[in-house]
Amino acid sequence: MLGWLIIVRSGLSDSDGPASDVLAKWETGVSGIDWLDALEREGKANCVSRNGYPTRFHVAAEHVLPYLRSGHPPLHDGLEVIGDDYVTPRGWSSPMTIHNERLADCESEAVWTVDAWDQS
Repeated sequence: MLGWLIIVRSGLSDSDGPASDVLAKWETGVSGIDWLDALEREGKANCVSRNGYPTRFHVAAEHVLPYLRSGHPPLHDGLEVIGDDYVTPRGWSSPMTIHNERLADCESEAVWTVDAWDQS
């Protein structure tokens, strides 16, 4: 496990949707989905697939929107990962790619699909 590619899509999905549904994406370290696990424990998210290809959550938009509006991925305390030709620091996440024009059309009451793809 090297980390995760997070893809936030508008609407509910049990499969990969069209690219036009993508609201945001970013890469993150090994603990980068802890925020989704916490939302699930609190009853604010439903994990519908947990195998990493992808691990898929259905989450109320209101719990994801603050991150997208701030432009900063959720913080985590993941470990440093050292590979043959790279190092990802403790708590690393890449900058977010956010499709603001699509985000502007979304309602905070909506339920979104958040996919976490294992980057092993």
